[in-house]
Amino acid sequence: MFRFIKASSLRKVIGTGLLILILINLVLIYNSSKYKLPEVIKVTQRSPLLQNDKWIVVTTSSFREEDFAALTRIPGWKVVIVALRRDAIPTIRLNNCVYLDIAQQNQLGYKTADFIPEGSYARKNIGYLYAMFHGARVIYETDDNVRLLDGLRRFEFKTRMRGLMYAGENMFNPFRHFGQPTLWPRGYPLSAIGEEINNKYILHEFKTPLIQQGIISNDPDVDAMLKFSRKMTNAHFNATFDNRAPPVILPAGVFSPFNSKDTLFLYNALWGLMLPTTVTNSETDIWRGYWIQRLLWEIDGNLGFFPPNAIHTDSEHSTLEKTVVDEKRVYFQTEDVIKFLKQWQCPEDFIFYDCIMRLSSEMVNHDFWDYSDYDLAKSWLNDLKAAGFVLPQRRSPKPTSDMPSLFQNISNSNSDVSKDPRDPKAVYFWPSEQNPPSIYSSARESNGMSWNHVNKVVKMCSGAQVSISHSMFNEHKQYDDILLIIVFNFPHLKNIDNLQTLYSIHFSHILFCANDSRQFVAASKTLQQRVSFVKTYTVEGIVIYNCLSHAISMNYDVSGYIIMGDDVLLNTWNIADLPRDKFWFQKSLQVFNRSDSYERNRWIWWKRKSGKRAYNNLFKFLQTIPSLNPEKAPLIRDFNEMLKSNTQSDDGLLRAVSDFLYVPTRFQDRMLYFLEIFSMHGVMLELALPTVMGGLDHRKNIVPIRGVVLWYEHRLNYTTMFNPSSHFMHPLKLGREMKKKKGWHFVCSRVIPLMLHGVTKKN
Repeated sequence: MFRFIKASSLRKVIGTGLLILILINLVLIYNSSKYKLPEVIKVTQRSPLLQNDKWIVVTTSSFREEDFAALTRIPGWKVVIVALRRDAIPTIRLNNCVYLDIAQQNQLGYKTADFIPEGSYARKNIGYLYAMFHGARVIYETDDNVRLLDGLRRFEFKTRMRGLMYAGENMFNPFRHFGQPTLWPRGYPLSAIGEEINNKYILHEFKTPLIQQGIISNDPDVDAMLKFSRKMTNAHFNATFDNRAPPVILPAGVFSPFNSKDTLFLYNALWGLMLPTTVTNSETDIWRGYWIQRLLWEIDGNLGFFPPNAIHTDSEHSTLEKTVVDEKRVYFQTEDVIKFLKQWQCPEDFIFYDCIMRLSSEMVNHDFWDYSDYDLAKSWLNDLKAAGFVLPQRRSPKPTSDMPSLFQNISNSNSDVSKDPRDPKAVYFWPSEQNPPSIYSSARESNGMSWNHVNKVVKMCSGAQVSISHSMFNEHKQYDDILLIIVFNFPHLKNIDNLQTLYSIHFSHILFCANDSRQFVAASKTLQQRVSFVKTYTVEGIVIYNCLSHAISMNYDVSGYIIMGDDVLLNTWNIADLPRDKFWFQKSLQVFNRSDSYERNRWIWWKRKSGKRAYNNLFKFLQTIPSLNPEKAPLIRDFNEMLKSNTQSDDGLLRAVSDFLYVPTRFQDRMLYFLEIFSMHGVMLELALPTVMGGLDHRKNIVPIRGVVLWYEHRLNYTTMFNPSSHFMHPLKLGREMKKKKGWHFVCSRVIPLMLHGVTKKN
């Protein structure tokens, strides 16, 4: 006979069982250690009302009500403020916030606190522990002079993510990745400053980085000596970054300094929050950062850098003499630290706890830490155990990065080796370069068009005189929130220079795609500016929408994406006011039925491999997804219902000339999912793009755009067929036509003046 258990009793049984499992896990992990761990102290200062899985830890020397209040309003997060001085007294009680003054910090019972003097920045360790004793599985750390701009929106919390992994070696400069190639962060080794710039990346799905560093604009955490050379002593160091650039993950074998001002730690990295106490406040987070990066490799973890998401609310003024004293180790020992860490190996029979203690001991032996920091590490791990934290399992160590060789293999392979859009891709990435800070001028970011760029336009149109007024720079419309994707169906990549010069008048972010990266490398040697490029599988244009999938996977922070062929002339002056949250596509959509014969629709591609046959195979596969992956069942159902509504048929699909499409970001995840399935079935471009769009939104919501499409003999008459009030014209091979007098005159005398809103005159 069965007996039914009450739900409340069942929850207690399950909860007790989980607690026992956690305790067993802790015993197994810690008791197998080769290092003796102190007895666990009993910490009684816990509040069940403050249990939360997401915590913000911030230090303060003076209570900043406005900035702290903003942190407490971030949904789902609680804040713990750690006072560094006894006179840092709160002026108001804040919800979702705990304020720990010096006396309260000392009463919590954490053994770690015994090693941290008052006034030390490392008292932040007490805040980390408080958060973990109150349920933290994610901790964001910051300072009281840092103001978040996005409510932590740009960080990634899922276990896996699509994105870029750096394919270089040794050191990585995050400021270069985000548009400031002449700056380097505090703690960056001086010997690496002059190294050759590497803009090679791998695009793929990776484990989400366990540590995520945001970039602070306005007054970033740059090398102090660099800062003194770029500003007056009491002036504000104003540097901007490319806030649309995608995040980047660092592989094992590559180091980069990161600070404690704007950093997210996921659960398996919380053990690494410990700030050493025997170095100065300006050195502690940098030394911690290098220490934890080496240990991350032992658990197959990574560090990532994410786009600008915060600003400094005040400048940190100091003297040159004080800076040299405060950051002496950073300047004179960084190279030694990195060299030591790259060579260091944890014995194979060690568990991860042993690796932490062994490396901490050797940091002392090499005079990077003092011995009390080794004792601090022991007490820190003891406190973590008392909080119930479980150290991650050690994995196969990866002492060196294999990303450069993987990049080389992909880049040099034949274009048809990888047809799966989800396979790793070779990417050459370059951000929108920002104005460097200068002692003689402010670093106010321009609206995207500079005199330097105008000179490139003039050079392209040598023989014509472009007249530009100063007011044009103020009135100029820059589409910095749109990523322009230009795809080559055949790799005529010498045309990149003209396309980049023409379209960067309006677009600060352009991504080129083709199936041959070797030709790109050859063409890039003569480019006037660096550009971004993805090697992709195009099948002579049949699946060029793969490039849209790759662009979405790169995680640019934009409002939407324009994808077009290299032979499309985009009338950029006509798109400024189009809604960013809707699809833009030509209005002439043709409805097909998947059982139609060629004689019925008379479209040549329908009877080819990528037409009817490919679509029917795709259709059958879509119907199997709900049973294979029930989580995707609602997505497939909604897609089928929307497509049926747009075609008035259970077997309907859409077809249209697809040389231009704008995709808003709100559809990007679903667009990516379906485009990759269409690509794997080899469905032709003119079926794939309109059908996927028609499965995601109703036709009445699609913004119709006006295009001039030239057929047959009209292609020779593009100068007379050109309509300035339309949105695009196709086809026009810019590189080929610019070599002819007619084409050069058309572009330089008619198109560019419309883009610049200037006047072109003959010399």
